[in-house]
Amino acid sequence: LYFGHALCTTNLSTSFAAVTIIVSCLDSYSSASAAVADQTISVNAISALEYLLACELCSGSRRNLRPLREVALLQSELPHSGYSKITRTFSIVKLVAWIRSHLTENPYGVSATITNRHKVATSFPLHTDGRRRGRMVSNMAISPNNSKLVVFAHIKKLNVMKSEDELAGAQIQIQACREAFLYLLAPMRHVAIDHCHNCTFVLGAVQGIVHISHCVQCTVIAICGRLQARECTLCVFHVCTPCKPVFLDGNDSLKLAPYHTFYPALGKHMATAGLLPWGLNKWDSPIVTGEGENKASLIL
Repeated sequence: LYFGHALCTTNLSTSFAAVTIIVSCLDSYSSASAAVADQTISVNAISALEYLLACELCSGSRRNLRPLREVALLQSELPHSGYSKITRTFSIVKLVAWIRSHLTENPYGVSATITNRHKVATSFPLHTDGRRRGRMVSNMAISPNNSKLVVFAHIKKLNVMKSEDELAGAQIQIQACREAFLYLLAPMRHVAIDHCHNCTFVLGAVQGIVHISHCVQCTVIAICGRLQARECTLCVFHVCTPCKPVFLDGNDSLKLAPYHTFYPALGKHMATAGLLPWGLNKWDSPIVTGEGENKASLIL
């Protein structure tokens, strides 16, 4: 949402298409019935929208993320957001109009990070035939602390090592890599690995989820809050996690094994990521969804 002094955006993974869908839903709801005009919702209900929407207060070059509820209750926004101090509720019609008029694509998402002129981009050495072997794009220099994003894309036949200085606290997106080794030794928020083939990923401490999808013949070594995999084939996961790994539909011939890697700063990174003190390692207690072949495709 763009205000004169505030910016609200969808969460990190939301695309412009998703924004369009949200706007359409808001329009449909607000025009569905005349009775809606008299309906109100509580302040607590606004907090639930924070799963989809994030807000950013802007003052000159400074940008600070704030909860949607806090921005909606700003004195300057009360006439527009539809809040009544008497009933302590929001008018649905005014709230929907307020959100719709300012909703925009996430400025810290993948597409925005790649096109932003303030991004930090690193191109890796070229092939002997002159073709590019991938790149790393980061918004670390311009984004708020909980919106940091680093993208590794199209890396081929390379060994890449990145440390805490370049990755700490970031969400990591790894896309379309081939025959590559990536060592990302840092405390990270989340890691998403998508459409990679014949790669090895050694990850530091990941506070949240490591999500792997559409990968073939990949090895993932990670300490994380949770592991998820979908539509992967012939992949191996060496994990240490306090939550049961989740394997969604479309997987085939996967192997689970305990975490077996160490580096000097691992303990520090686990503490930074909130993974200490450590409890049980549930790497060998997976949850497998789906029917038939998917349920028989996991080997411990």
